[in-house]
Amino acid sequence: MRALVDSDVLVALIDGKEAQSVASLAAMNGAISGEFEAFVTPLIVANVMYALKRKWRISRAKTWKADIAFQMTRMLGTLQVIPVDDRDFLAAFGSKFNDHEDAVQHFAAVRSHKWT
Repeated sequence: MRALVDSDVLVALIDGKEAQSVASLAAMNGAISGEFEAFVTPLIVANVMYALKRKWRISRAKTWKADIAFQMTRMLGTLQVIPVDDRDFLAAFGSKFNDHEDAVQHFAAVRSHKWT
């Protein structure tokens, strides 16, 4: 089985202070143990970095940059990154998705050779 892991799951997992942090940890443990293959897009990676910066730049004023780099390195060691290109954006604009960002992620995952 394959799963595209959303940025909300990853932020909750890494930050550990979200309502869904425990569920996110359980999901990612499944990926680590080989129950399924976990994928992200570059957009998801960028969203996670942005969200962590917003959360940590005050509470971790002296270490937030290093903390994010450490966490992202760990995350990228577990997840596979699938590409996003112009076809995914064009498909998203023509889709019935209410959220264009989610649509881009969806079409990138569907188009990726890893999903065939």
